[in-house]
Amino acid sequence: MSNEFEKDLLLIIDDNEDDYLRISRIIGKNYRIFWHNGAKNVLSLIEEKNPACILLDFHMGSINGLDILNELRQNKKTEHIPIMMLTNEDNPEIIISCMKQGADDYLIKDSVQRDRVLTSLGIIIEKASLKKRVDDLESILPICANCKKIRKSDADPQKQDSWEGVEHYISRFTDSMISHGICPDCAMTLYGLDVGEQDK
Repeated sequence: MSNEFEKDLLLIIDDNEDDYLRISRIIGKNYRIFWHNGAKNVLSLIEEKNPACILLDFHMGSINGLDILNELRQNKKTEHIPIMMLTNEDNPEIIISCMKQGADDYLIKDSVQRDRVLTSLGIIIEKASLKKRVDDLESILPICANCKKIRKSDADPQKQDSWEGVEHYISRFTDSMISHGICPDCAMTLYGLDVGEQDK
């Protein structure tokens, strides 16, 4: 599964179709929504759809949503996906349990407010995107030993368009401005200038 998630796709995991329809009507104009009515085959579905966020029901019959939440957080392929828990109860103990298990937010089904939900979704999706960018920058970068180009994440090393210059890579993942200079070794090699001597 690629880490490049579908930015406008939400996956709702809930065994209650009425709840799914109500939530869908509220936020369906802003996101594409895929509904899964239970806990079976969740991992394979997530790998297939690669959603930007998962809305996960706390209770699905005999299934505890916290068990699914924990499974997703322990899986390397799904640990990065933001998860909003859905619950029918405004119970602080349930909410705290969800957050401790790794939920990014929660939604009380009976008091869904469109602006609040959209704001929360925007925040947790953007937060996940920023974390991915930081993780990409902190990971070991495959760099060409000769030209120093960087290979794009999960790209085929045999294809030329899989490689990009350092400046382009930095500009894609950060807001940094590139300022070009020349180091003393290159100044000597290229121009015969002893920059180090001039600084003494």
